[in-house]
Amino acid sequence: MLMGIKIRLIPTKEQEIQFRKSAGTSRWAYNFFVSTNNKQYKLYKQGLSNKSYVNGSEIRKMITQMKRTAEFEWLNEVSANVTKQAVKDAESSAQRHFKNQKLYGFPRIKSRYTNESRFYVNYESLKRTNIGFQGEKLGNVKTAQPLPKLKPNRKYSNPHIYFNGKCWMISFAIDVKDLTKEANKIYWKRINKFNDETTTHEIIGVDLGIKEFAIVSDTTGTKIKHYENINYTKEVRRLERRLKHEQRALSRCFESNVAYRDANNKPHFKRKLYECKNYQRQRKRTQKIATHLSNIRENYVQQVTTDIVKHKPQRLVYEDLNVKAMMKNHHLARHIANQCWGLCKKCFEYKCKRLGIEVVKANRWFASSKTCHVCGHKKKDLTLKDREFICDNCGTLLDRDENAAINLANYIA
Repeated sequence: MLMGIKIRLIPTKEQEIQFRKSAGTSRWAYNFFVSTNNKQYKLYKQGLSNKSYVNGSEIRKMITQMKRTAEFEWLNEVSANVTKQAVKDAESSAQRHFKNQKLYGFPRIKSRYTNESRFYVNYESLKRTNIGFQGEKLGNVKTAQPLPKLKPNRKYSNPHIYFNGKCWMISFAIDVKDLTKEANKIYWKRINKFNDETTTHEIIGVDLGIKEFAIVSDTTGTKIKHYENINYTKEVRRLERRLKHEQRALSRCFESNVAYRDANNKPHFKRKLYECKNYQRQRKRTQKIATHLSNIRENYVQQVTTDIVKHKPQRLVYEDLNVKAMMKNHHLARHIANQCWGLCKKCFEYKCKRLGIEVVKANRWFASSKTCHVCGHKKKDLTLKDREFICDNCGTLLDRDENAAINLANYIA
């Protein structure tokens, strides 16, 4: 089983400059693949070429030839695997588009302002050191915590370095079988911290909501636990107000640099954005707060999902929510987005798989809130503002979310 790991980096100023060079080169190679294929397709449509697509191997050969010229000599400052992997990523996106054009679009040009700074690190030359790791043309990079020590002849899978708006991180995957228990106490504890408990015969249902993050119940409703919505806490609300203030300041910096807008409302700037020091300073300040908020929410989701699965129930049932359709309600869209339901479902999937717990995804049309868990009567006139469920048949009275969690626990796939 593969396990993903993210570790914060503590680079020097010279290494951070090299990180940014590598990220910029990776973005340039990706954009070069997209722009070359866009030009080739236009020639094909005009009848000037019999070829409509340029594959990744041809693009990489072109980049190799360009490195030998004085104009593109800067490509040699970073590892060759950076451009190679960027072209592979662009080609895989294009192949995904060709297989299903309705679901996936052709890859687009990446902007240096809106896209995450990210690049690939060669897994073969990545070596663990006492202070961190050694990478190709990166030197010895210090990390906030040591990398997991693997068995001989084992490698870290798909390592990438990226900037999350606050700090530089390295992400990679490792096979659990490649870890040694003696040398990796921290990571081994993370994998086996619940293995001392045997799987119980409990079946629990998890109802995700907005008023509260989650309500967990067993089949009888005797064990019910509520998890609060962290977005209503004082600290998160303070950060949201601060983020709103900084975003407005960023918008003012942007608009002050706009000379005019054309017929398509596209802005034309007085100066290029990377030359505007105030704008860049404000953008970093805004990005830092947004990353802090995202980290708080992600950490809370990890804590809640761990607390739910740590008792090792036999089965865990949660409902398959149509989040895309729910986001069309503009009164609730922001609250739904802040709940991180997608991340919560992913955590349930891999944590339950690690612990041997059966995961059941209830049908999205299953009326968990409108059905009485006692008699099975369906209350069709239940609206979103009704927070208590009162059964018209047997008179059962309880919270609607608790009723939904009990119904999910008794769900039969």
